[in-house]
Parts: sequence; structure tokens; C-alpha cells
Amino acid sequence: MVLANSVPAFIQEKKFLKNVSPATLNWYKYSLQAFEPVLKLELNTAHEIKAAVINRIAELQTEGRGNT
Repeated sequence: MVLANSVPAFIQEKKFLKNVSPATLNWYKYSLQAFEPVLKLELNTAHEIKAAVINRIAELQTEGRGNT
């Protein structure tokens, strides 16, 4: 499963079903950009997704981005 394919549906759900503000939608889009390398991977299990997200967080921290 490539998670990037689910991002537009996620944004649409938040916009129409949850009625979040435009600022919140922009925050989601901005935040998801940081995880774009993970979202493009072919990941098939929850374990693979979790490991990829943890690795990406470590990469972002190494780059000095994100919360420490």
C-alpha cells in the first residue's frame, strides 16, 4: 500500500466531514510534506509503516527539524 494515495481522501474527509478550518487543512498538508518520503513507500503491514515513520522522525531530528 502506498500511503500517498490516501492523502487526498484524508484532506477531503477533514474538510467536508470534520469541517476543520482552512488553517488546520494547511497544517495537515504542511505536516504531511515532511513525511512524503515515507508516504511514497510501498508498505504492507502496520509494523512496516511504524518502522518507516520512526526512521523518518529520526531523520528529521538529525536535520534539526521537528520537536526534540
